[in-house]
Amino acid sequence: MSRKRGDTTYTNWGNCSFDILIKIFQKLPYKDIHTCFKINQAWQDAVVYYCNHYRLWKNLVNETIFDCARSIKERSVLFNPKAIYLNHIIWEHIISSAEYEIAYYDFACKKIHVNKDKLILVLENSVKVLNPFDFAILKTVNKKVVDYYETSHLIVLVDKMNHEEVKVSISDCNGKQKIEDYLFCENSLLVHNDLCWCMKSDRTIERINWIDSSFVCKFYNTHSNIGLVVYHNKPYLFTNAGCVYAIVGQDYRLESHWSMPGLADSVLCWLDRFTAVYGSKSATQVRQLHDTDVLTFVIPRLTAATRHGNYLLLGYVDGLLEVHDHADLNQMKMKPKKKMQLDYNEPINALEVWQGKQTHIILAAIGDKLAKIRLSYFDQQYFK
Repeated sequence: MSRKRGDTTYTNWGNCSFDILIKIFQKLPYKDIHTCFKINQAWQDAVVYYCNHYRLWKNLVNETIFDCARSIKERSVLFNPKAIYLNHIIWEHIISSAEYEIAYYDFACKKIHVNKDKLILVLENSVKVLNPFDFAILKTVNKKVVDYYETSHLIVLVDKMNHEEVKVSISDCNGKQKIEDYLFCENSLLVHNDLCWCMKSDRTIERINWIDSSFVCKFYNTHSNIGLVVYHNKPYLFTNAGCVYAIVGQDYRLESHWSMPGLADSVLCWLDRFTAVYGSKSATQVRQLHDTDVLTFVIPRLTAATRHGNYLLLGYVDGLLEVHDHADLNQMKMKPKKKMQLDYNEPINALEVWQGKQTHIILAAIGDKLAKIRLSYFDQQYFK
């Protein structure tokens, strides 16, 4: 393992013995084990053995992928922690070197959602539910809606009654009505797995699942809300006064603050517990506002964004699509890991991701087309 050159001794850690590696891993935090996995094949084999033997895959996922890989679990049929981790590792290879192919479909989408094995397209006058792998149509809802969600047990339909009133109807998959009421605004709804939180017009927040609905709390603050997000299965409310409230039990508390860009033409493209991404036509360079624990980015010409695990996907006004490592963005390293120019020189209106075993698909609504970008990675080394 060691060799000498002159008076200097060099240690070849790349060829370190298997037993010694296991001893080292036992002393390391999970984020360092994640780094060790990427050293070489011998270290990968050692990490796989170590995590298999001590059943550590779930811990590795929870500690190394944002929000315990919630976005991946919701956008894939993967449920085994080992498969989730290995497929996410493949993203690092896909975005740097893998080939991709793009197919275009005639769907003019207003919204796109992915839940497990369902791709939901909100069109102008209807909703299509497709198989995300082969695009086979599973269901058509012939109704004009603002938004539509479908999980394993819930169907959520959002309709705009006039310029101000937004109505939500929530039922189970058997058609049994759970709630029908008016929302405080369009951003007052959060669907997470088979749970739904909504702030109604009287500012009460309800939690609905496929069994029943229950009162959570009443929000007495007069500020308008920007959005509801979930982190570690806990809902948070962002307001236009720069406040972040955690909803705990039947109460809420001020958890943090966040900075808003203050530009008249800024549009919120993505929001999670620690990241807000705005697009702006007037901005000339990327700005980062980071005086709180929420990082706010203002990106010129940006029209759509989404987060998948540790990666942020950005879509621009000219059909450009970029994939960024979120850690690089935090350090203002704006060079993307992968850049793709779609054929149509039009704004990307929405972005989503679907992931199967060794199958990675990016979905982009651009103009009156839906782009399906399939990323290919053929190395089988992770899935022996």
